[in-house]
Amino acid sequence: MFRGAERTIESDSPILIFGCFKRNNSIVPKLMSLNYHIFDAERFSGDSEKTTNYLALPDKYASFEEQIFYIWIKEYESNWKI
Repeated sequence: MFRGAERTIESDSPILIFGCFKRNNSIVPKLMSLNYHIFDAERFSGDSEKTTNYLALPDKYASFEEQIFYIWIKEYESNWKI
């Protein structure tokens, strides 16, 4: 899926949410090389050994990281009733 979206990701730098169960995947290093910040989308922290669901923020949104996390957590809590 990411190969088909590679040009869009490189040119538009969208916020990405994706799941990946392989720890040795090439997606995370590729996104990091494109100046993305990678987070665990369930634990709201940096990438960890337990991460399977990712939130990837491009540099252009780095200054909004706190606000994005606040919105993400509220949405996550309301959908999963945490």
